[in-house]
Amino acid sequence: IDIFHGLSNELPRDINKTKAIKVVTIHDLIFLKFPHLYKYFDRKIYDYKFRFACEKSDRIIATSSQTKKDIMEFYGINDKKIDVLYQTCNPKFAQKISDEEKDRIRKANNLPDHYLLSVGTIERRKNTHRILEAVHEHNIDIDIVMVGRKTEYFDEIKAYADSHGLTSRLHVYERLGNADLPAIYQMADIFIYPSMYEGFGIPILEAFFSGTPVITNSNGSTGEIAGNAAFTINAPHKDNLAEAIKYLLD
Repeated sequence: IDIFHGLSNELPRDINKTKAIKVVTIHDLIFLKFPHLYKYFDRKIYDYKFRFACEKSDRIIATSSQTKKDIMEFYGINDKKIDVLYQTCNPKFAQKISDEEKDRIRKANNLPDHYLLSVGTIERRKNTHRILEAVHEHNIDIDIVMVGRKTEYFDEIKAYADSHGLTSRLHVYERLGNADLPAIYQMADIFIYPSMYEGFGIPILEAFFSGTPVITNSNGSTGEIAGNAAFTINAPHKDNLAEAIKYLLD
């Protein structure tokens, strides 16, 4: 082969036995930025594989300028070896869903008429609990829809909802069909992505394609990807988030 492209952070250990040009795409180094969110052995394995790929590759593709900076900082790679190439999302999110289809999907999934939307694995790094805190502490009368795989972190979210009267307004869909997701984006009042850190942030693009207003973190790659097309807030705090939600709803 002429070129070997490792699509997701890795290259084979024996790649040097070939004469192929070696390219690797690095999506993020979050396990180094937030090590406390990862198990010790997972961190060690990721670090070994990612470092090997960065050092042995001829070119590195980073999915954001932030990821490029992280590669340079943690692995000492020369910036001339790294190219930033942004991702995109499925074009189906740009296809406008008819009102009839929206009504069908709303009824099929028992969705509320108005809601704030969050999409992505429900894990601590995504900072999803801030949405509930903002809605409760600032008396914002709107439902919250979360789409994503649950982790142990969700137990904290559920406990907060139960103890603050939000249970009936929290709707969680762990195994939602991809065919319904564009409509769920398009029916949302606001898409909120308060993640502490991302390598890119594809859900931001999905919301943009859907024509849905976005609130996200101004720091790191989320602010980079959002540019001036979203309402960005610094290190999403419940009060800042509540202010942004009220502003957009009004």
